[in-house]
Amino acid sequence: MVLELIFLACSLIGAFAIGLATGWLGLRKRLKHAQTRHAESEVRARGHQEQLDRLQGKIDALEERLGKAVDHERYETLLRQYRALEAAQQALEERQWMGFQDNDQEGLRFMESIGVSITGEVPPEECDDLTRVRGISPYIEERLNAIGIRTYDQLSRLDEGQARRVNEAIELLPGRIRRERWVEQCSALGLARKGA
Repeated sequence: MVLELIFLACSLIGAFAIGLATGWLGLRKRLKHAQTRHAESEVRARGHQEQLDRLQGKIDALEERLGKAVDHERYETLLRQYRALEAAQQALEERQWMGFQDNDQEGLRFMESIGVSITGEVPPEECDDLTRVRGISPYIEERLNAIGIRTYDQLSRLDEGQARRVNEAIELLPGRIRRERWVEQCSALGLARKGA
């Protein structure tokens, strides 16, 4: 009898260890994938920054020459190119918060589907106090705001896949949005606000 109990205990411990090892390997694989995507994004960002720096150098040189009334058209052309690259760099950095790649139409559709405009701007008078949702601290509210989520309505429209993606983007424990029922809480808070 004792031998059978020892064998059963060893079997349970072995199964538990296998489960832990499998989970750990899965986490390592996801971490490596995320690190690869992040490294690729950083390379692109550095390339954009180098282009911005080169154009800024040309603009500075042209400004100096412009002081001598030379080549005003060329200056304006380079200034427009610089501003366009600067806007592209800012858009890339904003999309990196959500883990989107260049020309990621799925990512843009995702943002639109949860009510985040392309600029991510919600007028200040329309922003909600997300800390009223149980489980959202001021820090988490700041992370949500950084990716463009500022209202109960936006959070209440998340489906399971979108909630997972937002969860990953703000670097929370997997499944936290679902476990703490943010979608349901935001639906209730949104309805209460509309009724008030």
